[in-house]
Amino acid sequence: MGRGISLRPWSFLPSVIFVLMLLCIPYVTAADQSDPAVPQELSGKAGIEHIDLSWFQPFQGASGLENYSVYRGSGPEDMERIDNVTVNLTAYHDGDLAEGTTYFYFVTSWYNGTESAPSNALAITTGTEPERENLFTLGVVLAIVIAAIAMQIAIVAIWVLIRK
Repeated sequence: MGRGISLRPWSFLPSVIFVLMLLCIPYVTAADQSDPAVPQELSGKAGIEHIDLSWFQPFQGASGLENYSVYRGSGPEDMERIDNVTVNLTAYHDGDLAEGTTYFYFVTSWYNGTESAPSNALAITTGTEPERENLFTLGVVLAIVIAAIAMQIAIVAIWVLIRK
């Protein structure tokens, strides 16, 4: 009889997988363009009247990235944009802040005119200067101790001179 085409079981599977992958490529590309990536791992370090923020570039990368927006508020519900940062920077210095005050931050990225979702939120409290009264008290105590040591040295020196 005639020869027919013989298919091994599952021999068509690689072709099906390849076609499915091709069908998914436009979907992934469209999703990336309509939903910009989020800045990663926002962190901060507080000074007495400032906070320094830093973050990592979104996983999506710099292609199409326009800038970052930095948001600050006194609580998570009242965040306002305070500045825009160029794409070359992933850090921000927020100065002239009140001592001992908690501030909330997040950062967004802008891709082709579209703002991303917010980064992780950060609550950070500025430091405070040590109380000046404590520093004054410490200075007075140190002065008394140094004066007492100087007096002891003087007494020993006089005693040595008299004994000669």
